Amino acid sequence: MKKVLEGGNIKLSSVASNVLGVPGRNMLEAMLQGESDPSVLAEFA
Repeated sequence: MKKVLEGGNIKLSSVASNVLGVPGRNMLEAMLQGESDPSVLAEFA
């Protein structure tokens, strides 16, 4: 999953140590719902 995200220029692993952990999943869910504000997404970390 990390490779797929990075292929789309989403460097989630830079802010969440475990992309598949709860914070990483919450960030992904927020992005899927259209959230793009880095400040808001960072709150999930």
